[in-house]
Amino acid sequence: INLDEMHCLGSHTGNVTTAINFVATLLLFILIGCFSLIYMASGASEVYTGTQFVESLKDRTQTQLMLMNDIVLQNDDFPTDDVILIARHLTIEARNFKTANSSSDAIIDFNHVKHKLRLSANITLTLRHITLVHFREGSISLSPGLDVLLPTKLPNGSDPALLRLEESLIVLPWCYPAIPQAQNIRLFTRPSSLPGTQNVTLRMPQPGCTNDTAARLRQRCWMSAGIYNDFGLIGQDVDRYLFVPNNYTVWLLNTMYGCSAILPEDCIASLGPVGCLYSMLAQSSQAPPSPSAASTPGRIPLVSPVLAGSLAGGAGLLAIVLAAMGLLVWWQRRRRLTADRAVSASGITGGLGPVDDQSMPKAQQDNLSGPGPEFDKSEATDESTNTRMGMPGRDACDIGPRLDAPSLDLHV
Repeated sequence: INLDEMHCLGSHTGNVTTAINFVATLLLFILIGCFSLIYMASGASEVYTGTQFVESLKDRTQTQLMLMNDIVLQNDDFPTDDVILIARHLTIEARNFKTANSSSDAIIDFNHVKHKLRLSANITLTLRHITLVHFREGSISLSPGLDVLLPTKLPNGSDPALLRLEESLIVLPWCYPAIPQAQNIRLFTRPSSLPGTQNVTLRMPQPGCTNDTAARLRQRCWMSAGIYNDFGLIGQDVDRYLFVPNNYTVWLLNTMYGCSAILPEDCIASLGPVGCLYSMLAQSSQAPPSPSAASTPGRIPLVSPVLAGSLAGGAGLLAIVLAAMGLLVWWQRRRRLTADRAVSASGITGGLGPVDDQSMPKAQQDNLSGPGPEFDKSEATDESTNTRMGMPGRDACDIGPRLDAPSLDLHV
């Protein structure tokens, strides 16, 4: 091969290399462009403040919100009295905060802001990897839902909306002790619109938790904690001392609950479970945190159950009225549960499931004794219920501060 041929061959090879590089670069830009289009089409929007959160809710093109910081909602974040109608499927997901030993979710402190949003019929609002604080006044077992939501309007032939919490954490100011909680959780009927069966893990171990108030909420030690593996509730609100349907279903999936305090046993003995709960809620300090107190991630203060003395004035009257209403609802649920058990032999199933104590050591089963009636073995294996509830003994692991009595605590 002479020099001219070698020169031509080298030039041809260089042209091929240049063409390949050009095509590769072009494909890379096309790929980046496609991902950008997909991202924009998804309606993803990064949210850093309460004001941005509200603005994103109002933007009907946004179908996915990414919460980048802890936020505390304020009434001032909603500039007008107009209700924001959410008429599209919407997902609110939190950025994962990385710490030295683990990760944690962003926090929405709802600050008990009321009646600013409304879900349209047939719409799903999903909260994923969110820690919810101050989201419901009163008992969420008697009124499942969010204070910030107004009841959904249901035109003829439409289905209720759906509020779905996935892999989140809800912080509860008060929870029932072991026996009343296990009895209470059986009283809920799963909405027929939801597939599957009720599945709740009570008294979840809390390995590696801390009592440091500067720690993020998922790392805190709770008086009691558990997981709603799959738990459905029919939503309802309290309106002028009446419980009314809010026309949206609440669905908790792999969502943890953490209890700040346990209802005293003597209070439950004198007022009943529901009456005691409302009495304590009325007596507790439920003032929302200041924005400055919550400006640092993980430092949103929790409700401190400090007794304020005897019931008096409007708060006392409200507690008495709600306690009476709660007792009525509790009694009705007990009647329904009794009726369900009466027909279980015929193969009709419904309600909540048995306490799964067959796999527990005898010592841990003995730990289930406490205020009120003991668990009845026939009740623990009742085929008319289908909830699996794992309950390790109170000494199963070191979970930080706890009462002497084991607690499978829940007031949702």
